[in-house]
Amino acid sequence: MPHTPIVLADGRTYPSKKAFAAAFGLTQGIVHYRMGRLGQSADEVAAVPRQRRRKFAPIQYKGVEYRTIKAFADAVGVSYSLASNRLRRGWTPHRIATVPAMLRRDSAVAQTRCKHCEAELEESEAYWCKSCQANYHRVRTFGPEARKYLDVPSCEVCGLEFNAHDNKRKLHLDHDHVTGAPRGALCKQCNMGLGNFRDDVHMLEAAIRYLKR
Repeated sequence: MPHTPIVLADGRTYPSKKAFAAAFGLTQGIVHYRMGRLGQSADEVAAVPRQRRRKFAPIQYKGVEYRTIKAFADAVGVSYSLASNRLRRGWTPHRIATVPAMLRRDSAVAQTRCKHCEAELEESEAYWCKSCQANYHRVRTFGPEARKYLDVPSCEVCGLEFNAHDNKRKLHLDHDHVTGAPRGALCKQCNMGLGNFRDDVHMLEAAIRYLKR
């Protein structure tokens, strides 16, 4: 099937998108994407130059200069894509190296204690222990108000003692589903129980009456 000619504003005709892309230093993928997905005309595609990959200046961290993102990422124990994305978003090298992203331990930069609480790390942990990682995400999700519930030792309903390394005994931050504000520290079962009763006091009272029959 013959290619549809592409006519530019200056009257020049190209027999295919491949020829058009080559004439303007573009890839066929860019041409297909801009014309097909974005709906741009040939004039618009030709007028916007291909975006080139941004080059980063050498990264300075703890007195060492890293000339590539990969070298820096390997040194601090994060993936290349994570370091690259964070640099593009304006993160400092110190923040990239200290804010956790995954529970994967790099033997080249392995630590034995949590950077935040100094607790001894397990094999599945890197930089921060599971408890500190979970608390970091709780504060990030619910705001500073969540901090006052992070040190609660046991479930406020059943009294089960929390343990960050046991899925059945992890702290779950209960919150108001209308305002989003945190309101207490519960175990998994109690948190799910309130959710199943849709936080309705009348339903809970009815359940109590039922159990007392």
